[in-house]
Amino acid sequence: MGDSLTSNQSETFMKVKRKHNPTELEMEIFRQDEISHDIEYKVYGIVLFGGKLSYLIQSGHNKFPKWMPSELFFICDSNIEDFWKTGSWLENGIELIISYDELCSDYEHYVGIIERDAKALLLFDSVQKLRNSI
Repeated sequence: MGDSLTSNQSETFMKVKRKHNPTELEMEIFRQDEISHDIEYKVYGIVLFGGKLSYLIQSGHNKFPKWMPSELFFICDSNIEDFWKTGSWLENGIELIISYDELCSDYEHYVGIIERDAKALLLFDSVQKLRNSI
């Protein structure tokens, strides 16, 4: 019975896929970030910045998480993590962020993810490993 619960919990990631019929500019973004049309990408966070919605995903062979514009994707699994929190930093243009606690509560961590700071990426990896072990 415990295995069944763990199995269900492991499927709670929101997932997105690359949209069909992308424009030429979108295709270039997909090539640069190695976004494949046949892969479901786990969403590790959602941010509303300057009126634009973005998803935090890891793509292709790139081990780094990256914020990608939501209009490039469609949602194929709308489950939301049980442990996700919300936050905002209006003074920095972030109207809403939904993700794991540290990403929502620590602006420096948020910036560190964007800048690929080693400490921020290590924390991101630790949170994901912990989450996947539940």
